Amino acid sequence: MSPVDSRDRIVVLVIALLVVLAPALLLALTVGFLVLSGDLVLGRITLLEFLELYIIDLVLIAGVGYAVYRLTLWLVKNRLPESLDVLEENAAGGGSDDGLEGSTNRGGNDRQ
Repeated sequence: MSPVDSRDRIVVLVIALLVVLAPALLLALTVGFLVLSGDLVLGRITLLEFLELYIIDLVLIAGVGYAVYRLTLWLVKNRLPESLDVLEENAAGGGSDDGLEGSTNRGGNDRQ
């Protein structure tokens, strides 16, 4: 097993732990807030209600993660090629690649 394979496995393991533990952390924060606000009494909550809150948190986090994933995919497919084309045109035309061709004050403040 090469070092790259073991690093990839560690990354996958960390992501999996975050997927499992993030809803638990969110659940703890939610329960803590509800207890402090007086809307929840810990003696009256059942294990089923804790499980229900955990599953809701898990679904919400997975949904947000999937939405971020899809947005990133869309940006890479649709916006990145256009940006790369602009960078290539600037490099081929002798212009700078930072998009500030007409600017004379590149590193400083415009105020005097």
